[in-house]
Amino acid sequence: MFHYYKLFWLNMFKLNGRARRKEFWYPVLMNIIVSIVGSLINNVLALPNWFAISVATIFNIASTIAMFTVTVRRNHDIGMTMKFATVLYGLTIVFSILEFGPVYKGVSSIPIPEFVSMIIGVIVGIVFLVLCIISIALCATSGQKEPNQYGKNPKYA
Repeated sequence: MFHYYKLFWLNMFKLNGRARRKEFWYPVLMNIIVSIVGSLINNVLALPNWFAISVATIFNIASTIAMFTVTVRRNHDIGMTMKFATVLYGLTIVFSILEFGPVYKGVSSIPIPEFVSMIIGVIVGIVFLVLCIISIALCATSGQKEPNQYGKNPKYA
């Protein structure tokens, strides 16, 4: 498991090639564990707020980049391009940016009725949820056994 987590960080900027299911799912599990342990450490040690937020932000940005690239390689393993992963992670970044207050303050000055913005938000949220479910299904799918345009099957290489 640690081998695949090490590969996850070593291949952080690698968009070409293919990735096995283990190369995708073990880092997902390890990132969840690291986040839980980091949260527990923050609660037990009572670290300064600025430090905890800085470390969490750096880890989240780095792991998002690495998850994007491993998702692209995972999609290559099943014969897909990187377009789906780009749309999914693009929406993830947009939603992450929209979490900050200053963006909402600028958007709230636009004269749109509140129910219209709520409906748009619900529709975009549902689309994002469906894309996440599709992505989970794709990443759980077995890769192509034969070589494809992205390289040899990493399971047999």
